[in-house]
Amino acid sequence: MVKPLQDPKARPAIPEIRSVRFEQARTRIIERAANLFAEKRYDQVTLDDLIRILGIGKGTLYRYFTNKEALYSQILDLGHEHLQEILRGVRDRKDIGPIEKLQEMARSMTRYIRLHQDIFRVMAIEEPKERCLKSEKIHLQRRERLSMIEAAVDQGVRQGVFRSDIDTWLFSQSLVSALWADSLFPSLPPDPEGRPVQRIQEIVNLFLTGALTPKSPIPLSRGGKA
Repeated sequence: MVKPLQDPKARPAIPEIRSVRFEQARTRIIERAANLFAEKRYDQVTLDDLIRILGIGKGTLYRYFTNKEALYSQILDLGHEHLQEILRGVRDRKDIGPIEKLQEMARSMTRYIRLHQDIFRVMAIEEPKERCLKSEKIHLQRRERLSMIEAAVDQGVRQGVFRSDIDTWLFSQSLVSALWADSLFPSLPPDPEGRPVQRIQEIVNLFLTGALTPKSPIPLSRGGKA
């Protein structure tokens, strides 16, 4: 009796399996290499350092990345893109208002950064260098991230929740910078169980206090000595 042919849809094709395994291995390399880049500056990390911490040969490494710079670039891309996806999900929610969106974006951003501190320490320490400042992709990713925060602020301005005279872009930049800094370099010591003390709500509330419509608007400074 001739056996019926197996339905080709019942399992993925071999090239697809290989592709998934390739990406999984590539991601593991990126995540482990991020540990090293978080401890040392880019210029201090050698190819031998990478081979040692990854536990693979040079030939295997070159299957996934052409050189150290390509690997480093992927570390930055991975951190940026995953964070963008999280923020896009919050931005597109229709069931919450602008204040809730800012709070949820802040919590999501801080949570993700703390879960992947190695990658984001690399981004915080190395990005200001001239090499990264020349990256158009990094500029676009950063601008999109800030734009999503600003969209929530703009929504609040339109709804009369936030003051109409605030600089929404400056507000967004300042809020993201404050959250980023406290996520990577907490200002308070860990709690008795060794966990970082999160100040997300304090930071967001501090910004909202200056953005919410007040009964008596604070006059803008006209300069002068501090």
